Amino acid sequence: MIARIWFTVIVGGETWSNTRNGTVMGHGIQVSAEHVEDKDQRLLLGRKIGSTAVDPTLLSLWLSLCTDQHGHDCTPTPFQFNPGFKLRLIDVKRRCVVDPPPHPRYVALSYVWGNSVQVTLKEKHDARLRKEGGLSDHYADIGTTIKDAMYLCERLDEQYLWVDGLCIQQDDEEDRARQINSMNQIYSCAVFTIVVSPCTSPLGALDSTILTSSKAAGGDNAYAPIPGVRPSSRSVIQHEAEILGLNLITAQRPYLASVSKSKWSSRGWTYQEKILSKRLLIFTPYQTFFQCGQAIFYEDTVLERTSNSPDIDISQEEGLAFRYHLSKPTADMSPLRKYSTCVQGYTCRDLTRQDDGLNAFQGVLNILRLDFSDDFHWGLPESIFDVAVTWMYGNHYPERRRPEFPSWSWLGWREGLHNNLMICTGDTRSIIREIKWYKINKDGDAIHIKAQDTANRDANSHGTSGSASDWKPNHVPPVSSLHTLDPRGIPRNHFLRFWSSVAFLHVDRDGVREGRERRFDNDRLVIRTSVRGPSLGQIYLNDNWRRTQPDSLEFLVLARLSKYKEDKYSGRSGLVILLIEREPEGSITRRVQRVLEAVDEALWILAKPRWELITLA
Repeated sequence: MIARIWFTVIVGGETWSNTRNGTVMGHGIQVSAEHVEDKDQRLLLGRKIGSTAVDPTLLSLWLSLCTDQHGHDCTPTPFQFNPGFKLRLIDVKRRCVVDPPPHPRYVALSYVWGNSVQVTLKEKHDARLRKEGGLSDHYADIGTTIKDAMYLCERLDEQYLWVDGLCIQQDDEEDRARQINSMNQIYSCAVFTIVVSPCTSPLGALDSTILTSSKAAGGDNAYAPIPGVRPSSRSVIQHEAEILGLNLITAQRPYLASVSKSKWSSRGWTYQEKILSKRLLIFTPYQTFFQCGQAIFYEDTVLERTSNSPDIDISQEEGLAFRYHLSKPTADMSPLRKYSTCVQGYTCRDLTRQDDGLNAFQGVLNILRLDFSDDFHWGLPESIFDVAVTWMYGNHYPERRRPEFPSWSWLGWREGLHNNLMICTGDTRSIIREIKWYKINKDGDAIHIKAQDTANRDANSHGTSGSASDWKPNHVPPVSSLHTLDPRGIPRNHFLRFWSSVAFLHVDRDGVREGRERRFDNDRLVIRTSVRGPSLGQIYLNDNWRRTQPDSLEFLVLARLSKYKEDKYSGRSGLVILLIEREPEGSITRRVQRVLEAVDEALWILAKPRWELITLA
């Protein structure tokens, strides 16, 4: 028997295309568990939920089931804070900021600050916030979100709460830096994290089963109430009916649809809070969810397993495209796939301050470091640097350049509409190292990046049409330091230095198939050895940028890509080629865009490449 269905009705629209102009209404119907006495038979059936507030007994049940049944994957991490780190917490019973006892049990809060002005932990507020009652509800400068989080902790019998604005000394740069570098520990040590996930899309039309007032809808700032925490904080309607002997109840908006449309899922800082937390209590205007390492529980559906049945994740059946920006990496993923999943999920999100690009992801990098044998350099793992540096965006938007970060790192570019990051287009078994990379420290010294050579060279010998000896000297000269180079205000540690094969290639001005491949101000252009020469590959470039450039553009070799297995998805073997542009004086280069597919080595040799010391900023 089918226990639950969800369908979408388009009224007034002609097609299912992205340009449809009809009114979209989503509806869910499920068999009700209200009249099923056997608890083992209630799995996957609908549950009647509180119309104005969630039942705290259900939240406690979810937490206890996870604690009792899920084991290590969901267990908060033992305390191992960095030297000099100082943990501060809110004592919700005393309503003040405190220095807690060793190894405290605490809850964390993940929410969107927005543009609201609220009291934060600064030297001028320290005395008040540390005094008992300093965070009482009568203070108007405390965000409603924080007040509701403290109220929820009391309902769940939790004494301590961590909130970034009140537990990090906002006017102490050293404390702020230590706290940011410890985000992985702060969130992974928490018993659970309260997530406030208000919806950014219009309500009502999309879900006629839900009637939500402006008060209950939740918002995108610190003064928005947490829907479902206090009585009358939401307004949810469930319709019930008996049809042909079946007791039916309407379903609320499901997990992915609720979370994907929320402001919380669009902000950069909240991404690591989600990834690092062991357990999440997610409050939306539609219903409350619980997510951990092994399960996702819905308030309106019975998904809590008995001792004899496995956990069921019905969100896998919701069919939402581009799930990666909502997914958490699983324990069985390879290090490269974990890294790719996290970076893709993070770069989809917005930052108010673009210079926070690394800080807002540092906690995730600290966790990922456990899977790699070395550190990260501007977001790229040094141990697989040859693979990581092959990232590319699907389209080319020069205006999205982040000058606060190097152009050769994905941190140097912000995501946006009509673009997505392909983080590691190679594979540790398919990328053959051809470049010896050097990073530059703040003193200008060149330091070798000791990437591991993990390529499957026996398999990679298949299908190659050229040899590196035809375009690369047998002896690569050493890389000099940058003490004498004037970086024109660019920090020295932004520079990457390496010897590579460089060539000028002709890039067409008209796209393939007479412009029919043009998309979102980008065109797919063919790269050739000369004006009438053979095609080496294709590249997506911004139309306006291409008009201002000469016919021939400069490219360099990043690595060699070869097949390690025979299948239709591996792509062709060849060189991974990067388009670069030079600063006016010619000594500094910047990344522009990567060629879509690997370039045949024999054709690259026809372009008469030169061997050059590159300084990439």
